[in-house]
Amino acid sequence: MPRLFSLTLLLLIWSGFLSSTDSAENAAVVTNECLETQSTDASTTGSSPPSSHSRNAIPEDCGLVYANIPDIHEWGVFTMVPRQKGSPVNRFGDIIIQWPDPSPMRHDPSLCEDGACPPRQGLLQYTWNGQETGGHNEGRKRVESVVTGLGMCARTTSEAARKHNIIPLVPRVDEGGLTRFDSPGAGAITQYHNYTWWFTKDVEAGEELLYSSSGKIPIIAGDQMTDTRVAPSKPSLDYLKKNGYCIDNIRPRKSRVKEAGRGAFATRQIPEGAIVAPVPVVPVKREELMAKDNTHHKSKEQLLLNYCLGSNTSEWLLFPFSPSINLVNHFHDPNVKLQWSHSSLEIIGQYRHSPNTNKNPPILMLEMVSTKPIQEGDEIYMDYGQAWEDSWWKHTKEIWKPINEHYTPSYVMDDAIRMLRTEQEQKEHPYPNNVFTSCFYRYSDRTEEERTIAKQRNQKDSASLNSFRWKLTRGLYDLKNLRPCSVLKRLEDSKGRSAYAVRMFNRHGLDEDERIPEDQLHIVTHVPRAAIRFSDKSGTTDQHLTFAFRHEVGFPGINFLEEALRPQ
Repeated sequence: MPRLFSLTLLLLIWSGFLSSTDSAENAAVVTNECLETQSTDASTTGSSPPSSHSRNAIPEDCGLVYANIPDIHEWGVFTMVPRQKGSPVNRFGDIIIQWPDPSPMRHDPSLCEDGACPPRQGLLQYTWNGQETGGHNEGRKRVESVVTGLGMCARTTSEAARKHNIIPLVPRVDEGGLTRFDSPGAGAITQYHNYTWWFTKDVEAGEELLYSSSGKIPIIAGDQMTDTRVAPSKPSLDYLKKNGYCIDNIRPRKSRVKEAGRGAFATRQIPEGAIVAPVPVVPVKREELMAKDNTHHKSKEQLLLNYCLGSNTSEWLLFPFSPSINLVNHFHDPNVKLQWSHSSLEIIGQYRHSPNTNKNPPILMLEMVSTKPIQEGDEIYMDYGQAWEDSWWKHTKEIWKPINEHYTPSYVMDDAIRMLRTEQEQKEHPYPNNVFTSCFYRYSDRTEEERTIAKQRNQKDSASLNSFRWKLTRGLYDLKNLRPCSVLKRLEDSKGRSAYAVRMFNRHGLDEDERIPEDQLHIVTHVPRAAIRFSDKSGTTDQHLTFAFRHEVGFPGINFLEEALRPQ
């Protein structure tokens, strides 16, 4: 039977509630009723109880740990070895899950009254602006990005404070070998991956990793990301070894599982019963993951659903994160399982038995534990559960159909087309219908002299044509500076290389100072080929396919958590 892919992990083995990974002093207080519920759920999965004392020894060569910061009780990422400016945080990066046109629940500015806006909650506290990750064309009006590794584990600091010590570069985009022409897994995994991070300054062993909050969406609408967390924390190395989780035990690579795309692989030898990775989870309501409308999003559920755990009937789902854990695939012979940390049991117990508790769910912690010895280079597998298997089987046998229409993804067009066609040439030799050209350009980069001349022209003729020469400025090649453009003419630069005259257009999501007046023809000359790339039209990438597989990963214990979160 075919098995899939880079969903997230999970058949959660609910018997994990009975395990103990924290110290005796931190053991959770769990009622008899709670234990009975867990035991019943575990027996329905046919799983055996996890080891009561999972080992969390930090390997001697572990480079990154995830730890609870003393005194402030927040989690952060720390380096265990000195790092140099310009070096990579890891040799591999995060995956990004694009969330197009999120359902307007609890976070839409239209819900504001008298300038007061409801704060973003749950997973929405961690999302990035889709412009920052190149996902802005995935939706019609707004796209938010879930950056699942360091993008959610590391803390942020304000840009003005200049205390950040890591920055991300651009992600890679491809379908992981799962094409719409021949793969039932097409559209079931994210195409955005290898979002790598780099150090912007020298960092000492034990120092916390922080990144700028400028790319993230404010928790409160209208807020400018005011952030009091402006300095990295630096606990002792001894504290981190005793209390942290190693987060570089696994890495992404092409999966060995058919139709899986990418997978997670061990970077070192891991003994049986050891904690392979921490798995923080954020509760999210199922209805928030429904597509906004079926005319644009041809699938009823968002791609994010595939990366959540729950059950067919659960109102709440859990989204897991930390480096590479979202790439752990389903297989009939798993080598890891998940279990709750005792700190999370304590939190759930408080929610369950406290009617006055604020119902904005907190982050909870699971632990991925090895069930057998794992060798360096082994792929990591979990059991996603029978419901998931049945759904995948039905998808491959009854639902999925190969698509034979002409389609070429934008990243293939960028590799194949070196000399761009003008508007006139495209009338005879058009590009595929799913792509258009975009340019790296900032309208705000115009000089004062250029602005004055343009203003004078506009005063004479409001529908005037304004022409500017393209210039390379700092940060111009950031993905947020991509905008639609149309090639009018091919030119040659002083070295005989092709350059282009283009007309620039606006797109949704641009800042006000980057928007070209609607009545203005804005022409830019001497644009190099490197500043022009192909983009996919909204709704045309694989995650929007009509027959894309959608199913949460089975978690039979979700009902217990839902009871805790249900209003009293």
